[in-house]
Amino acid sequence: MTAAGTNNPNVDQDPRVTETLERIAASLAAGSEADRYRALRLFIGALGKASGVEDGRGDGSGEEFDVLSKKVRALQEKLASQDDRVAALEAALDHRSAQFQAEQARADKFEKLAGEQRERLEGFPREITTLEDRLRVRGEELGKAQRETEDLTLKLQRLSRQKDQTGDIDGLSRELRKQSEEVERLAKELERTRADKDAEIERLQATLAGERAEAGGKSALTFSEVWKRLASAKPPLVEGHVPPTQQSAERMADLLVVLVQIVDEFDKMMRPFLSKYTALNPRIRTPWDNYAKGQSIQEAVREVLIPSGGRPVGVVNARLRALYAWTHAAVIACDATFESVRPELQSFLLSPAMGGPDPTRTIKQFLRSDGHELFLQHMRQLRSAKLGDVFGRGG
Repeated sequence: MTAAGTNNPNVDQDPRVTETLERIAASLAAGSEADRYRALRLFIGALGKASGVEDGRGDGSGEEFDVLSKKVRALQEKLASQDDRVAALEAALDHRSAQFQAEQARADKFEKLAGEQRERLEGFPREITTLEDRLRVRGEELGKAQRETEDLTLKLQRLSRQKDQTGDIDGLSRELRKQSEEVERLAKELERTRADKDAEIERLQATLAGERAEAGGKSALTFSEVWKRLASAKPPLVEGHVPPTQQSAERMADLLVVLVQIVDEFDKMMRPFLSKYTALNPRIRTPWDNYAKGQSIQEAVREVLIPSGGRPVGVVNARLRALYAWTHAAVIACDATFESVRPELQSFLLSPAMGGPDPTRTIKQFLRSDGHELFLQHMRQLRSAKLGDVFGRGG
């Protein structure tokens, strides 16, 4: 169809042509863009055949048909390219959606884990408070037993000077032995409670640290985190706002070595003295033997620092507290024994074993009857007794 044909008013006003064009337009509008181009191509081809384009007749409609055919093919290729691009974009969108869902699930998991950690962290103070309450109750029971033991000891000392009350002395002696056994039992239970408390605190801290490392994807504790722990100690050992350096780490390691060596040497130095101080007191001989048979401070620290399967810090803490209790008790007992020399000597000289209040008894008679050796033995027993009293009250 030529330009002249399209501008012919008779053709435009022909109702049949108008109806045909409306039907064609409605048919083209009902399909997709590719279908419209395909139908238009077929229509133009049929129109060209009807007008004699294939036989070389016509006024150039064949050339218009070729141009339109090329445009249709170009549009079809462009449409196919657009379809491929849309498919690629849809695939990328699906991939991004899957990634977003995976990240969302991971975030939900971490949020749930963080909530559980917060709940555990909030429960730790309650557990520590419970352990401290138990420890305080045990300490009160131990103090009460110690006071009762002191009262019985005083009664026994008063009755020991009265020969006609032998039965009461035996009864008090049995009660004193019974009470001493109870004190020893409470002391052991108190020490176990302290060790259990320290071990439980270390276990809870280790559990919390492990869960934090798991949530954060960390496999080991960094020195910066160790530095933060030193800064959060009570009182703080370092300034938290000052970042640590390599030299800080080296000095901290050297400091740990020096402290362990000094404490280990002090422990070994005190053992011979404490063995003599406790030898004459059965009430404290057993707990001292249990301590002396234990491992050294260096061995305990070495087991704590094992990277895999190491023991909790509470083990070293219990050893250090026991060493402090024994040493403090020994110092106080020796000082109290020295201060008691005058009244003890007076009581010893007036005792029936030394002749009583005999004004004719001389120093030579006292020495010949081994009074000085007996008094030395008596003072050693007194020192051991005072050591047991101080140690029983917690050192």
